Amino acid sequence: MFAGWSTHGVFACPQCMCDSNAYRLRKGCKATWFDCHRRFLPVDHPFRIQENAFRKGKVVQEGPPRYLTGEEVKAQLYRLVDDRDKFGKEHNWTYISGLWQLPYFTKLLLRHNIDVMHNEKMWLKLFGTHVLIFQIRLKIM
Repeated sequence: MFAGWSTHGVFACPQCMCDSNAYRLRKGCKATWFDCHRRFLPVDHPFRIQENAFRKGKVVQEGPPRYLTGEEVKAQLYRLVDDRDKFGKEHNWTYISGLWQLPYFTKLLLRHNIDVMHNEKMWLKLFGTHVLIFQIRLKIM
C-alpha cells in the first residue's frame, strides 16, 4: 500500500497508475507486467520493434505514461477514493493517507520515495525517548 494506492492487480505501479499496460495471464488469471518496460525506451530503440524477442508479434508504439503532478494525483484521489464500483477497473485508491496532509508531499517527484528527513526525526524522537527512560531507570536502581 502506498499513500492509499493499492499495489495489487493490474494497476499496481504507483508511477503508471491507471495507464498501465499490465495484463492477466490466460491460465491462472494473475496480473503480469512482462514486456511493459519497452514503452520507456527511446522511440528509435531496436527493442521496440522486435516481434520475436519479447511477447510474440507485439510491437510497442506508445510512449511512457504521462507524468501526473502531485496536485493532479491528489485531485484524482479525493474524486475516486469513495467510488467502490470502479475500484480495480479504473483506479486502485483505497483510503486517504495521512501523507497527503504533509505540505511538501504533492511536490515530491517520487511520491513512493521514503522521506529520510521525516523518518530520521521520528526515529530519533522515539529512540531518544527510550534511551532517556532507560538511563533514568538505571539511576533509580
